[in-house]
Amino acid sequence: MTRCDRTLLLIRPKAQSETFLAECQRQLGGPVAHVISPVLKIAPVNDLPDLSPYATVMVTSGNAVDRAGEQLLGRRVVTVGERTARRAAGFGANATCLGENIEQFLPSLQTLEQPVLHLRGQYARADMVGLAKAAGVHLDEAIVYEQREEKLNAQALELLSSGAALVPVFSPRTAMLASRYPTDSHTIVLAISDAAAKSWHGSGTIRVAEYPTADAVIELIRNAF
Repeated sequence: MTRCDRTLLLIRPKAQSETFLAECQRQLGGPVAHVISPVLKIAPVNDLPDLSPYATVMVTSGNAVDRAGEQLLGRRVVTVGERTARRAAGFGANATCLGENIEQFLPSLQTLEQPVLHLRGQYARADMVGLAKAAGVHLDEAIVYEQREEKLNAQALELLSSGAALVPVFSPRTAMLASRYPTDSHTIVLAISDAAAKSWHGSGTIRVAEYPTADAVIELIRNAF
């Protein structure tokens, strides 16, 4: 039995949406009505650089971890997000989360053992090279994946126009892309952060998670039912 007349619209890349859905259903205690229609597809680009010259590898998403894979074995890795740290540890990295978002991570920049390499996607919310330079830290970066825009499917478009959608947004880019589509004013957007909320330019009510974590977004979902 589904929980209510609201339906989750999951717009992250497919694997991430499926993982989040499974966690939602576990925490909420049963099936949740849902539509999965990613607005982004993650695709590898460029060759993975040699990690051996670097004392610290920095990753701000699980996508970068997946791209590096077993090359993280035995390496010092610092992350944004506890789940990303656990993902890196799964590949054998000595991984530590230094904050659940960029703002929490920044104070730790000066503590990183140098040289540092940031593995990242084509689109990023923050200029980490510039922020590191301002903190007196030299940071190299390598773009190892890109976030290709995907069109919402017909089921997702119908849901957005119906007013029954609950739309979790986990990044400014996914929020911006999804909010280009016609959206009923009764849609509820559940943002992981203020930055993601500010990037939603469509109709609807926006609610921001208390903490920048997937669990906090699930709590918003619980309260929206």
